[in-house]
Amino acid sequence: MAWHPKGLMFGWGVLDFAGGTVVHISAGMAALAGAIVLKARKSTTAAAPANIPYVLIGTGLLWFGWFGFNAGSAVGASSLGVYAFATTNTAAAAAGLAWMFLDVMRGKKPSVLGFCIGAVVSATADLGFGRRAAEFSYNDGGSPATLSLASVKQLYVSYAASDKVKLTLGKWATHVGYELVDAVGIKADIGLGGKSALMVGFANPTDQSTTVSSTKMLIAQFSTATKDDKLKAYLNYQGGSSPSTKINQVDLVLMGALSSKFSINYNGSLYSLKAGGTTTSWFGSALYFNYDPTDKFGLTVRGEYFGDKKAVTVVGTDVIAFTVSGNIKLGPLTVIPELRFDNGKLPIFEKNNGAATKSAASAILAAVYKF
Repeated sequence: MAWHPKGLMFGWGVLDFAGGTVVHISAGMAALAGAIVLKARKSTTAAAPANIPYVLIGTGLLWFGWFGFNAGSAVGASSLGVYAFATTNTAAAAAGLAWMFLDVMRGKKPSVLGFCIGAVVSATADLGFGRRAAEFSYNDGGSPATLSLASVKQLYVSYAASDKVKLTLGKWATHVGYELVDAVGIKADIGLGGKSALMVGFANPTDQSTTVSSTKMLIAQFSTATKDDKLKAYLNYQGGSSPSTKINQVDLVLMGALSSKFSINYNGSLYSLKAGGTTTSWFGSALYFNYDPTDKFGLTVRGEYFGDKKAVTVVGTDVIAFTVSGNIKLGPLTVIPELRFDNGKLPIFEKNNGAATKSAASAILAAVYKF
């Protein structure tokens, strides 16, 4: 898949440092099989750590080994090796410190055992390599100085302080919109009872993982649903200010299941920017119709409007778009063909010969294999 020159993932540009794809999937499946065979332990008495020095030795060996596996897999003293080395060290250190601090917040004493547990257990990373990864984090891949975070899609530490409160620190898929973007920061998810929940936190501006700006965004989300989950609602917010600008964005997502085969979803977003005494804004609205006549085939039609008459973004005009996506399931393989049509009020698109035009059409084909 990832190592053979003709492998599927190799062709996507996936770089599997140290065979993690093979090793972790094999280890995970082996652990699951062992747990199923052995079943739950008969004794419910919690066992205290038996040998802390061994824990320290094991953590040290793992940490040092990670450098060799990850950075060494760059096969040379290159910038890629440096990025892998720095990411490995930072992820493990941040996870260890986060676990130790959270122990203190729960009234426990900070301990080296807690640090080792965090460093080894709670470091979670979702990495991507190649052109697609750079396009995913387009603001982070413009130069070698920011390439490392273009490869990191998600890297975060989560801790459940109680059954109603969970803390997350790092880079994760955030809350704004029906189709999520990425954020770097800290947040708290708070259960309010029933189907309602609240999320609050602070993060870098949207899609700016590597920004050096002191401006941070207050992020929040209120979510709720009916008892049968047929209607769900998410009210989202992000806002921040600097000496020269002030940003506010309010976003609403509604999801309604009219039947087991048909659903309608809506996403609307209003963004305002105040700079130099002038306030400008853009508005976006999208409606999704999902129809799944069988468990083998599904169809989604999306109509959307984006209004940017005041040129807050690079679009600078009104755009109406329609997208049709198929979902064809062939066992573990899902094929997703998609057609998209865009029409702008101004000629913002470009033909093959370079001439400006008001409309554009595109088609893509995606495939997802689950194993």
